[in-house]
Amino acid sequence: MATNSSRLLWKLAHLILASLVFIGVFISPNASLAQQLAQITGRISDADTKEYLPGANVMLKGTGFGASSDRSGMYRIANVQAGSYELVVRYIGYEEQSVNVTVGEKGLAVTQDVPLKSSVVQLSGIQIQGLRQGQNKALNIQKSSDNIVNVVSSEQMLRLPDLNTAEILQRVPGISIVRDQGEGRYVQIRGTDARLTSVSVNGERLTAPDAGERYVGMDVVSASQAASIEVVKALTPDMDADAIGGSVNLVTKSGFDSDKPFFNIQAGSGYSDMLGKPLWQGNFTYGTKFGSDDKYALAVTGNYDYWKRNTWDLETGYNKVTAGTATIPYALVDLDLRDYVIERERFNIAANLDFRPNENNQYFLRGMYNNRDDYEYRRNLYVRPSKGTFTAADAVTNAKIYRGLKDRLERQNIMTVGAGGIHKMNNLKFDYNVGYTSGGTKKPDETDPTFVMIKKVNLSLDQRNPDRPQYTVTSSGAAYDQHNADNYKLDGVKWNNDDATDQDYLGSVNLRYAYDIGNHPSELKIGGKMHVREKKKSQDRWVYAKDGADLLLTQFVGDDGISIVNGAYKVGSAIDGDKFREYFKAQKDKVNGLKGSIDHENSEAASFTADENLVAYYAMNTINMDNWMFLAGVRHEFT
Repeated sequence: MATNSSRLLWKLAHLILASLVFIGVFISPNASLAQQLAQITGRISDADTKEYLPGANVMLKGTGFGASSDRSGMYRIANVQAGSYELVVRYIGYEEQSVNVTVGEKGLAVTQDVPLKSSVVQLSGIQIQGLRQGQNKALNIQKSSDNIVNVVSSEQMLRLPDLNTAEILQRVPGISIVRDQGEGRYVQIRGTDARLTSVSVNGERLTAPDAGERYVGMDVVSASQAASIEVVKALTPDMDADAIGGSVNLVTKSGFDSDKPFFNIQAGSGYSDMLGKPLWQGNFTYGTKFGSDDKYALAVTGNYDYWKRNTWDLETGYNKVTAGTATIPYALVDLDLRDYVIERERFNIAANLDFRPNENNQYFLRGMYNNRDDYEYRRNLYVRPSKGTFTAADAVTNAKIYRGLKDRLERQNIMTVGAGGIHKMNNLKFDYNVGYTSGGTKKPDETDPTFVMIKKVNLSLDQRNPDRPQYTVTSSGAAYDQHNADNYKLDGVKWNNDDATDQDYLGSVNLRYAYDIGNHPSELKIGGKMHVREKKKSQDRWVYAKDGADLLLTQFVGDDGISIVNGAYKVGSAIDGDKFREYFKAQKDKVNGLKGSIDHENSEAASFTADENLVAYYAMNTINMDNWMFLAGVRHEFT
């Protein structure tokens, strides 16, 4: 791996060197002209709240020169000749503002800040100011973007009680989500599979905590962590090329987002009627500028939420079977009645430290940590006509009935740390970033017992409603009572201990050069990126059986009154997880206790270490002609 990494680093160094030489050749004929031209820079802000306004449209009236403001409200118009101009600023939801600007002969930079007044209609009564501002920011960023982008602001996120980022994105046009136990998890863009969606934080890719997947479960990241969420549906050459469906970028909060310090705290609770348990949620956001001339900025966000819910699940299986000489094309072969108790606890924290010694230079250090604990307690009654013999479409002999328990904790975490800088030099803008991201999933000490009914039973099936088929045990006698724990013996125990990690070291560099083509503002952008990634998975899975006399369900019975689907099905005689786990630990690998054997296929064969190294470089150019923008470029990635 060291040899491959060195080789990739050597290639990347050559790419960067070639890019810099190319820039030098391209820029040198225009250097003297660029020195004679000026720049107009400044900041666009809300005149009342002092919040910075990203995505503002800033134009020099009567020319093709203009710019849009960045997330801190800064704009920069390059290559401006000497003379007097009318600077026009437009922003959705605000009054248009015009300012006279004079550029001197020596090509010095001119600074012009523009505060904007809200154009909201004043109503007598209540005014929802925060939501309006958030929506305006999102719409202006979408409007000023070079590609197809949807933006969700933090103010919009507060409108509905979405717990995680996946549930926020379900409200964006063209996006659907995959749910797990009713909660959104994976994001699908434009109908494509979730694996074709890339997820990043501040432009840098997140690793996948799931061992067998490359895509990120967004239920790990809380809804309160981001200042905004950007969904890109059309890629440009300066973006990672594997986001075939689209890209989701979480922009974390910065102390430079506002001219004033900000502090928000929220807390809430709820109640689960099915379980009789409370729900908890809380988050905070703090941001401020400090130091001499407010050159430093700090923003910290944190979140905690906990909920517990009860869900019912009826899973059926239908297949073609043979009953004597007759063929039944659509017979009920499996009926799985499941009662879930799910607990999810999420803890997230993020921090941004920024340093701006002046308007042309910026340095940043960013970090985020997300943790989700998912505890699943599933009790089920599994009726299997497929294990018996069909005598008719609605009659089975010698079928089997099982009672099972899935008792496991899944702990997922995602961490990202990044540092870099942004520098502006006349017509040049140079940025770079190095970072580390990691994700992991642990499933420690999962213990899943299954008990089987000692006697095989005869069944009568009622399939008049395929969505809710019914069954009746027709065998007579106390030994055939399916709800009596004495009639079940241990069939086996699956014990799992899984651990998966995904780590990625990355670096990127980008350079922009603003110039004119026939008095039309243009920009050349080139850059490169490198990923060094390692993914590991370790699975330890065993199967245990009772050594000696049969082990009956009797001593492990918990709740005996469980019914699901509003009483349509009785589960009854559920296994108590705490009782069985205590017995398992005491009798594991003991004589006349539980004898185990390793599951090789799901242990050694499913454990792996995989390395992936990627180097990419690109070049792209944009030309603005009145109401038209032309973009062309190329990106090359090799892995």
